[in-house]
Amino acid sequence: MNDQPLTVSELVELVEETFDSLLQLVESAPQDKMEEPGVSGKWSLKDILAHITWYEEQMVEAMEARALIGSEWWELPTHERNTKIYEEYRSARLQDVLADATATHQQMVHWIGTLTDADLNEPDHFEAMPEDWTFGEILAQNTYEHYGDHAASIAKWISRLENRD
Repeated sequence: MNDQPLTVSELVELVEETFDSLLQLVESAPQDKMEEPGVSGKWSLKDILAHITWYEEQMVEAMEARALIGSEWWELPTHERNTKIYEEYRSARLQDVLADATATHQQMVHWIGTLTDADLNEPDHFEAMPEDWTFGEILAQNTYEHYGDHAASIAKWISRLENRD
C-alpha cells in the first residue's frame, strides 16, 4: 500500500470499483462452468468467491468489534488457512455462495462507512492492533488488493474457456 493515508471515501470507492470489476468477470463466466476446478489450481470460480467472502466476513467482525479479532484460522500460515476455507465451503451450493458474496460485501461496505479516517490510519483505534499496522492496510489486503489477486486468474480462465470453444 502507498504511504499516503487512505480516507474512508477513497477506500469505499476503491472497494466498490474493484468488487464491481470482479463481479463483471464472474458474470461473464458461463454459469455451468462456475464449479469447474482449474480457475486457480484446483479451485473453481465458486471456491474463489467463497474464499473472498470468508475474508470479507472477517473484516465485518473486526469492524463490528472495533478490534483485531477473528477466526482462529488467522493463526495458521496463509496456505493452511486458505485450505481450511476451501474445505469448509467446497460443498456449498453455488447459488448460496453467490448470494453470500453479495450480501457480505454490502454488509462490509456498510461497516466501512461507519469508520473514520483515523480508524483507518491510526493503530490505536482498534483493540489488539500491533503498533506498526493500521486497519486501513488490513482492509486493503482483504478487499481491493485481494480482489485484484484473484481477478487475473479468473480472466485467464475465462479466456481459456473462450478459446476452447
